[in-house]
Amino acid sequence: MIRYQKTTMEMKNDLDQCDNIEEFIQKNQKNFLDTNAVLFLESILKEKGLKKSDVIRGSGLNQVYAYQIFSGAKHADRDKLICIAIAAKMTGDEADRLLVAEHKSPFYPRVLRDTLILYALNHGYSVAQTDDLLYDHDCKTLLNEGRGRPVNGFDVLPEQPGSHLE
Repeated sequence: MIRYQKTTMEMKNDLDQCDNIEEFIQKNQKNFLDTNAVLFLESILKEKGLKKSDVIRGSGLNQVYAYQIFSGAKHADRDKLICIAIAAKMTGDEADRLLVAEHKSPFYPRVLRDTLILYALNHGYSVAQTDDLLYDHDCKTLLNEGRGRPVNGFDVLPEQPGSHLE
């Protein structure tokens, strides 16, 4: 795990006081995140002794698509990255780093859905268990199989052909 010399808040405070951006960048080289998600994923797998195939299987994602994410050929949406983070047994902080490396929003604990996902990450939940937790709290599920709060914003999902009783 990478340890930084300064906290994010210390860097922000320094930046607020900064008169010369080039000097700030030079002084803080070791504090910037590596935004290469592929390298970050590889380092997490190595650190945790996990196999890529096991993580992909545990993620619940299409295997071909997931391998493309791991190779850098595809850039996944936030929920797919979270599925990978869960399957890779990442902590909330590690998952945040993955999200930021892929230029996605980090977790925001004031959002119920993010709070539930962080809880699941920090308690070793599987993707299915996390989806159940989200569903139980009326939040959009990760694998988005029509469960939880409807994506279209309506209280009722649109009728599917042949789905009504006669």
